Amino acid sequence: MTNKRKKQLIGIVSVVLIMLAGVGRYVYKESQRFAHLPRYTNPYFESIVWMESGTVSGEDTCMIIEKNDETPNYYLYFDTIPGKYVFFTEIEGLIEKMEGKAPRKKFYWKRIETRIYDIDSGSQVKNIDVKKLVEEQAPGYQYDGWGEQIFIGKNGHAYIRWILSDVPEDGNQEGITKYLCMDCETGETHVVDNITHLYDNGGTRQEEFKEKFYDGSWKAFMKKNKLTAFGEEDGRTFEYIPYSFVNGVANIDIETTALPKENEALYARFPGLQAYQGEEGKVARIFLGGYPTAKEVQQLFVEEAVEE
Repeated sequence: MTNKRKKQLIGIVSVVLIMLAGVGRYVYKESQRFAHLPRYTNPYFESIVWMESGTVSGEDTCMIIEKNDETPNYYLYFDTIPGKYVFFTEIEGLIEKMEGKAPRKKFYWKRIETRIYDIDSGSQVKNIDVKKLVEEQAPGYQYDGWGEQIFIGKNGHAYIRWILSDVPEDGNQEGITKYLCMDCETGETHVVDNITHLYDNGGTRQEEFKEKFYDGSWKAFMKKNKLTAFGEEDGRTFEYIPYSFVNGVANIDIETTALPKENEALYARFPGLQAYQGEEGKVARIFLGGYPTAKEVQQLFVEEAVEE
């Protein structure tokens, strides 16, 4: 091979290497720009071992949920309209982080699906293609990746809402938030700036219920019955709140190992629940309707032999 030919070959190889290096830099840069979504907790219907409605109030609901070792407080992701539905949203896609004065995120969704299951039958009643719905109902906006939120409307129907934001061009524009809401009974949808005209906040009665629920007796109740909050320490874990999404409902989450062995009122209210008492690795997610007082709730979670 002549020197001239060698020089030509070296030149060609050099150009190829430079091009490959450029491609490599571009691919690396793009890999940094576009990333898979952070691990998102998609709760699975199959994690519900058992569920049933109760016998006292129309909102009474109980479900037994398998723990997920990778997700602390996994049970909290099971959004529920007590007495009616439980909701699950699954997502797949990429995210682009846009740096600037107002850092933004741009989503490239492959799939957004919300499934709704009937509590009494355990059957799926709706499978909603949220990606398609957003594209049709809110052009220029994107699902913001926060899952679904549920509430009861002023018409008494169960509603589901998805948080949307305007699709950003760069990281210097302030975000605009809207909400895509669906009436689960009729399928009617609304894109709104806020949900106050749809949402039934319960008024004075709900405010009084929440205030009275925290009546100061809980600390003594927890101590007397050797109950601890989830995540605090090992023990008989138990949490209590007035449920945020449905009026007059108390939400109790309790490990099945902490359920009382004998409590006639509790197991009459949920006839299938006692079969799970003492089982490891499960949480009972319980909703009690009818505006119960703290005392009424507490009496359901003590052994019959324990005197209040």
